[in-house]
Amino acid sequence: GTMSGSRRQSFTAKEKLAIIAAAEEIGNRAAARRHDVDESCIRDWRKKKASLESAHKQKRAFRGPKTGAYPLLETQLVKFIEERRSRGHAVSTEMAQMEALRLAREMNISREFRASRGWLQRFMARHGFSMRRRTTMCQRLPNAYEDKLLSYQRYVIGLRKEHNYLLSQVGNADQTPVYFEMPMDTT
Repeated sequence: GTMSGSRRQSFTAKEKLAIIAAAEEIGNRAAARRHDVDESCIRDWRKKKASLESAHKQKRAFRGPKTGAYPLLETQLVKFIEERRSRGHAVSTEMAQMEALRLAREMNISREFRASRGWLQRFMARHGFSMRRRTTMCQRLPNAYEDKLLSYQRYVIGLRKEHNYLLSQVGNADQTPVYFEMPMDTT
């Protein structure tokens, strides 16, 4: 029978695919009852069947974007990158890798943790970093840029109040540096 209080929160891709197969045979509702899953989950998984099949090779399907295997190390690395960037220094992928390895040694996980390029790319995706430009964005920003950013922020907040936008409807513009009145030096 179903024990509503004990629903599992996460299923492997393999388990999801097995439940999808059952649903295709006996229908969503019956499969939902049999496997003690919400019917809406099954509908959702059936839509994502193709990506589940490719994720099947990985251990867990669609783990949240924010969970790497080394959360403590990632927190420290984020801090490192943000501190450097806030002082206007560029952070290259090599620097991020070196810092990640230094942190790994400090945490005694350097045997298992290699800070590979693939790991770094996934880390950056998880934390919304992009490293397309070689040069730092803040080398010679106009003095008024802080005021500009603040007034823009106020403007966006005003728009949100006026139109009742949800935060999820507001795009993330950190890939759009302050271009107005800015010296260009792309490498």
